[in-house]
Amino acid sequence: MANGEQVVGALRGSYDGRSVNVSRLVRHFAHRRGGVATAVVARFTTPLNDRGAGGASVFVLDRTPDADRWWAALEFDDNGNVPICRRSAPTSDTNQWGSA
Repeated sequence: MANGEQVVGALRGSYDGRSVNVSRLVRHFAHRRGGVATAVVARFTTPLNDRGAGGASVFVLDRTPDADRWWAALEFDDNGNVPICRRSAPTSDTNQWGSA
């Protein structure tokens, strides 16, 4: 995601035809709490949700209370001691991946 000519957020992920996996998510520090990361996740997951993705997972490298709350707000649940959060498949035709 760019702001003018400056890159302020990026995501690396995959889709195997069934589920979404987010392996890296970054945003520029100056844009913290500005909705950039939420917008990047939504931009990646929404089209895949529309194609019938059966859930999503994210590898959370730096586990912090703030990060855990943020992923939980996007409906990703903690997977115990493994640094992975998962989100169930949407249950209706509406976009349940979250919005920017």
